Amino acid sequence: MHLLQNVMPKRAPHVAPNGIALLCRRGGHTPVSHKAKRQMSAHILRKVFACAIGAFLLTLSQSLRGEVVGGFDFPKRLAGFELQSVIDNDKTNPGLGVTLLYNAPGVKISVFVYDRTLQRLPDGIDALTSQREFAEAKSNIHQTYSDAKVLAQEERFNVAGVPMLHAAFQYTEVKPGVRETVLSHLYLASRRGHFVKVRATYSGTDRPQIGHRTHVRFVEELCRLLGR
Repeated sequence: MHLLQNVMPKRAPHVAPNGIALLCRRGGHTPVSHKAKRQMSAHILRKVFACAIGAFLLTLSQSLRGEVVGGFDFPKRLAGFELQSVIDNDKTNPGLGVTLLYNAPGVKISVFVYDRTLQRLPDGIDALTSQREFAEAKSNIHQTYSDAKVLAQEERFNVAGVPMLHAAFQYTEVKPGVRETVLSHLYLASRRGHFVKVRATYSGTDRPQIGHRTHVRFVEELCRLLGR
């Protein structure tokens, strides 16, 4: 065996495409250089890192995903508010659309997107349909809260190119064991064949100025969304 090894011709090393020299031995294995091992480890780490980043981005996109209602993409978070729930009113009351409930510390906002099953609902707030809808919304507040005081009867705003009607109220909200004076703002717009009604409510005694600023930021961002 010793003599046979002496006379056997030595094989020249084979150079792999990546430049790593591999010495092929009969009945043995192909040793891998330390450089190749490092490259393989780095490649695996990059793969694992890429998968982790992909999973994170997917989770993030799912957590930020909101609802598309009336052709509007309502995000999970808007101006510091978080979308808590979405109610499909059309299932039981056709024409009443969808209600989106947004919450922020100290402020609750409900966004109603609906069409009353009306055909060709015009954009803007000057149409008779919008005027009637706004009047009915104000009447509903008085019916629900008998002590409601009108702070602003009817104001017109144009935010980010979106005309809106606005009214403000103060009334007592009764909960189990609690009676609280609250301020409530009503907004109405008509866009893309849908009414968009907003109710924002916050405490009238516990730093109401903060609640006012907070809800105004939401309405501004909402108008930008409606104007896209």
